[in-house]
Amino acid sequence: MADPIRVSRAVLFVALVCACTQPRERPAAAEVAPAVAPPPAEPSPPADDPAAADRVRDLALVFDPEACVAEGETLLRAHPNDSRLRAWTLACVADSGRRLEAEALAEQLRTERPDDPWAEFARVAVGLVDPEQPDRGALLAAEALTTRLDNHPDLLRLGARGLLGFERTDDAMALADAHPEALQPARARGLLQRSQVARDQLPAALAEVEKVQGVAAIEVALATAQALAQAERPADALTWITRAVEASPGSVRLHQQRWKLLRDAPERSDDERRAAIVQDIDALLALRGQQPSALLAAADALREHGQAQRADDLERRIAGEFDGSPALEQLLYRKITAGLGPDGKPKPEQRPVIDAFLARPQLHDPSLREEIGRLRFELLRADPATPADELLAAIEFTRIAGRIDLNTPYSHGPIALAERGVHLERAEALVREGPAAFDRLVAELAAAGMPDEMRDIIRRDMFGVNYDALGVVLLATGRSAEAEAALLRSQEVSPGYPESLARLAALARGRGDMDAAEGYLAAGFELELFQRENPCKLMLAQIYREEHGDLRGYEKYLDKIRARARELRRAKVIAARAASPAPAPAFALERLDGAKITNDSLRGKIAVIKFWFTTCKPCIDELPEFEKLIGDYARDRDVEILTIHFGGEKTEVARWMREHKHRFPVLLDAGFCQKAGVEMFPTFWVLDREGRLAYTLPGASENLREEFAWRIESLRG
Repeated sequence: MADPIRVSRAVLFVALVCACTQPRERPAAAEVAPAVAPPPAEPSPPADDPAAADRVRDLALVFDPEACVAEGETLLRAHPNDSRLRAWTLACVADSGRRLEAEALAEQLRTERPDDPWAEFARVAVGLVDPEQPDRGALLAAEALTTRLDNHPDLLRLGARGLLGFERTDDAMALADAHPEALQPARARGLLQRSQVARDQLPAALAEVEKVQGVAAIEVALATAQALAQAERPADALTWITRAVEASPGSVRLHQQRWKLLRDAPERSDDERRAAIVQDIDALLALRGQQPSALLAAADALREHGQAQRADDLERRIAGEFDGSPALEQLLYRKITAGLGPDGKPKPEQRPVIDAFLARPQLHDPSLREEIGRLRFELLRADPATPADELLAAIEFTRIAGRIDLNTPYSHGPIALAERGVHLERAEALVREGPAAFDRLVAELAAAGMPDEMRDIIRRDMFGVNYDALGVVLLATGRSAEAEAALLRSQEVSPGYPESLARLAALARGRGDMDAAEGYLAAGFELELFQRENPCKLMLAQIYREEHGDLRGYEKYLDKIRARARELRRAKVIAARAASPAPAPAFALERLDGAKITNDSLRGKIAVIKFWFTTCKPCIDELPEFEKLIGDYARDRDVEILTIHFGGEKTEVARWMREHKHRFPVLLDAGFCQKAGVEMFPTFWVLDREGRLAYTLPGASENLREEFAWRIESLRG
C-alpha cells in the first residue's frame, strides 16, 4: 500500500519528537552545563515575582528565543527559586535549538522539586513552545497537569498551542470557548485553520484576528500570513508578516517567513524579489549578526538567491566562531546526509564524520541525534568486522535516542545481533521491550490527533517487524517452535510482511514441505519494497537454482508463482468485505457541473467513491489507474464510480481538472468528509446496492484497477 496522506501537516509524523533522557554515551542531566545557571545560594532569596515570569512568557511567544533566554537568565539571578520563571526560560532554551539541554534541565528541575507543579510545567513548556513542531508527550503531560495548576492561563495557552500545532482544531476551539479571556489568540488561530478547509470562513477569521492585542498579536499575525498565503492572497500575507517582523524584529523565524512570501510575490520581478529579500537579510544581520541561528538562516536564503560566496562566508563564520551551536550541528548533519548513497544508506568512508558528530561535547537536536545514531548502526551492521560489543553499544544508543524510529533498537538491532550469534540474551530482552515502547508511541499519536486508521497501520507495521525479530532471535537460540509461532504472529498482525514470509518458507522447506514454502513466498512475491530487494523473490531464485543448477526455465516457473500470488491476493481482498455492513453516512453533494448527487440516487447500484484532493500526491499518482477503472465500467448501469474532493473552492477544483485534462465525476464535500470521519487521503468506499459500506479502504492501492474489479464483482449477487 502506498503511503496515505492525512489532512494535517503535523502528522507527517515523522517530523515530530517527544522527550527522552540523555543517552548513556552523552553526559547525564546533572552533568550538562546549565543554560540557565542559578547563582550561589543566598541566605534569604527574594520572593517570586509573577511579573518576571510574565515577562519571559511573553518573550517566549514572540519567536525570538535568544532574546528570551538572555532576559530569563537575568531575571533568574534575582529570583533563583522561581519555578515558573525557570520553566519559561527553559522553554526559550529549547526554542533556540538547544532542545536536549532544555529537556535535561527540565527533568532535573522535576527531580529536585517533585511536588512543585511548575516544575512539571517546565516539561510542558519545553515541548510545546514551538507552535509548528509540538511534542506529543508534552501535550499528554499538559492534559494531566490541568487540575494541579487549576487551569492557569500559561498552561491553557500552551495546551491550545499544542492542539493547534497538531491541527486538533475542534478541541482547541472548545478549550478557547471555555476560557475566552485567556485564549482569544487561540480562537483566532483556530478560525484561521478552519478557513484553510472552508475558504468562505476566512472573513470571519480575519475579523477575529483584528481583535487580538499585545504580544499575542505577533503569533496571530504569523498564522494569518500563512493562512492568506494558502488562500492565494500573497500581497495580504506579506502585509501581515511585515507587521509581525516590525513587532519582533530580531525573530529569525518571522524573517524566514517574510523571505518565503517575498520570493513568491507575483507583482514583483525576479530582480525586485531578490533585492527585497537581500535587503531584509541585511537588516536581520545588522541586528543579530553575532547569533548563529541568524547566520545560518541568512546563508540558506543567500545561497537560494545566487549569493553562494556570501553564504559560504557565513557558514565559515559559524564553524569558526560558534563551534558548540545548534547552527553548526545543522551544518554538520547536512554534510553527512549529502554524502549518503543513492539508497539513503551511509558509506563506509563516512564513519569518521558520523563518529565525530556523535562525539560532540553537546548535542542539541534530538531528531538529528536519533538519525545519526541510526546511520552509525547501519554502518556497523554492514561491516562484518565490527566487534560485538561495539554493535551492541550502537543499538543501545538508538534505544535511548529513539523517539520516532523504534524499529532500530527493538527489531532491526536485535536481528543484527542474532544473525551474528552474539549478545542473544540482550537481543531477546530488547525485542520484548518493544511492544511497551510501541504502545507509548501510539498513545502519543492519539493525543496528537492522528486518525485511528493511520495509527493502526503504524502499530501493525511496528508489531509485524517486532514479531519477525523475535522469531529471528528465537531461531538463533535454537527454539524453533517458538520462533515459528512468532513469525506466524508477525503475519497475523502485519499480513504480507515479506521478511517473516521468507523465514516461514525456510522453515517449511527445512521440513520438506515445498508446497507450504511456495505458498509463503507467493504471498510476498508481488511486493515492491523501498530501496531493498524482496526476500521472497530472492529465495525463490535461490531455491530454483539449487534444484535446477541454473535459472533456465525460471520465468515459466514464476508464472505459476504469479498465478498463485494473484489468487492469494484476491482471497485477501474479498475477505475484507464487511460482515455486517453499516449504512453509509447520508449526503447530498454538488457536482462540478452543478448536479446534485445523494445516497438515494445511488441505491440499486454498486458505488465506488474516492475521497481525494488535488494536492494529495498519493491521490494523484493513482489517477491513471483509477480512470482506467472508470472506463471499464463506463457502460455498466449497475456500477457508479465517483469522487468527493476534500475542501477547496469549486472554481479552483474545476480549473485543476481542466488543466490536467481529467473528466471523472467530482463532488464537493461541503464539510462531509469531516462529518463522515474521513481523515486519510485517498480513502475509498464501496457501497452495495442497499447503500451500505461493504468495503472501506484507507490509502492507495498498488493494484487498484484489478482489486476494485474484484470488489465490484463480489457485490454483483
